[in-house]
Amino acid sequence: MAALLGSCALSEQQQGLVLVNADRAVHQRRTLPPSRQLQANAQAQAQRMAASGRLFHSSAPVTGVTGCRASWGENVGVASSPDSVERALMNSPPHRANILNPAYDRVGIGMVRSRGKLWMVQIFMDRC
Repeated sequence: MAALLGSCALSEQQQGLVLVNADRAVHQRRTLPPSRQLQANAQAQAQRMAASGRLFHSSAPVTGVTGCRASWGENVGVASSPDSVERALMNSPPHRANILNPAYDRVGIGMVRSRGKLWMVQIFMDRC
């Protein structure tokens, strides 16, 4: 996957979405479309983490998201590339469970480059 992404003119956020959906496809999960609202929340959280220089979960990851929310999940990570963050998340059982959760039907991915690192947030959600 990394070689494919390196040859494309995708943003790091787009690469993150491709990687999440590639992992889901391998495990026979449906593709998750991006949600603008979730992406805005994920991007804000990635910016907060990068500014503070530490990983932490958002206290309100689904702020401003319209409609009924049955469940949601949030993954946070820091590494050198979208591929390395995704690999680390897939090697962590709780993060992997969020990525592969069959109930989720949308995702928002936020990424910020700061201090030589890539700060990344994934927010998953399903509708009622």
